[in-house]
Amino acid sequence: MNKKQSDVFAHRGSSSRCPENTLAAFRAALADGADGIELDVQLTADGQVAVIHDHTLERTTEGTGLVREQTLSMIRQYSAGAWFGSSFSTERVPSLQEVLEWIRPTSLRLNIELKCPAWDRDELALAVARLVRQTGMSGQVIYSSFDHLAMEMLARLDPQTERAALIGGSLIDAEDYALGHKFKGLHLYYPMVDEKMAARILGRGLALRLYTVNDPQWLGYFMENGVTAVMTDEPGLAVKIRKDLA
Repeated sequence: MNKKQSDVFAHRGSSSRCPENTLAAFRAALADGADGIELDVQLTADGQVAVIHDHTLERTTEGTGLVREQTLSMIRQYSAGAWFGSSFSTERVPSLQEVLEWIRPTSLRLNIELKCPAWDRDELALAVARLVRQTGMSGQVIYSSFDHLAMEMLARLDPQTERAALIGGSLIDAEDYALGHKFKGLHLYYPMVDEKMAARILGRGLALRLYTVNDPQWLGYFMENGVTAVMTDEPGLAVKIRKDLA
């Protein structure tokens, strides 16, 4: 393959075989040969940064209610893995600090997606930037969010860390938008992207990472077109496909 090989980011960890956004899923991603991990963060009632996707606890823990209305210690009383399988019943919702300290000695990159309602934007951005700086992880981290105002705040708080515009729908001239707002990359929903669009974005010097690509044919297609990274629930499969294409 002539183009640079695409990186494989484990979407919420190896979430096809482990409960999402848990240390078990992140360890599995490392074992699967992933180059990076994508995770989601939001604030708890005591201002801690928890690694969890939904604003409520029901889907991925044994708890109920809003994440923002419970302290981290309260949330960690609930299993974050029993819903997936009894062998994961001891898994708990990790803090971002816990994950940063775990990932720091590895070669993995970490994509932190901020899940922030407008009223939490400033506090969450400040808390995340502080943790990344304190752990010396700026060089390994990529910030992303659908809330681009949060990304603007992170540009001021932590200018050394890469920021990517996360876009869920179609956007004409996405690369012009990204460059105009000083993003280093675009994180796009993969059905939006074809060969020409990928070449155009990459040709402008932007990183292009696509989510959430699980189908083997699509994984191969985007890797052959040299996207910067694919985000997938199946990092082991993606790594195998990349090896077969090399």
